[in-house]
Amino acid sequence: MQVHGNPSPPPLTPGERLASALRQSRADMGIGQAEVAILVRGVRSRIADYESGSRLPPPGELYRLADLYAEHGPAIVSAWVEARGSLPIAIYSETVPRYPHPLALQVATSFAAWWPRLARAETAAARGALSVMRWALSRLGDPPG
Repeated sequence: MQVHGNPSPPPLTPGERLASALRQSRADMGIGQAEVAILVRGVRSRIADYESGSRLPPPGELYRLADLYAEHGPAIVSAWVEARGSLPIAIYSETVPRYPHPLALQVATSFAAWWPRLARAETAAARGALSVMRWALSRLGDPPG
């Protein structure tokens, strides 16, 4: 006996989940892309790119979008991290400390399983991310494993 039914759609990629979360968040707020661009100090065409999945927002804009779409912020950041394969933390200078947005600290602690990978890294950006993770984890507990 053969069972026919609608095949389930393939699972969304992290980039598609991010685009979907951004579109849904904007729709929930009842605003257009131009308004989003104004609120996050961005450009409407880039907001369209983010919502279509053709481009990922840079970390600074990600923070502003997550703040704007507070209810969906964690899902947006999680999808971004999966799509990008990195944490949204940027250290711009080794001589002048730059403290990341609190959301970056949340992400760093949520993805603390990346600790061994970062600990082996030799780049300035990885050392900066590791430093931020150590600082955040020192306030929340010991790093895993």
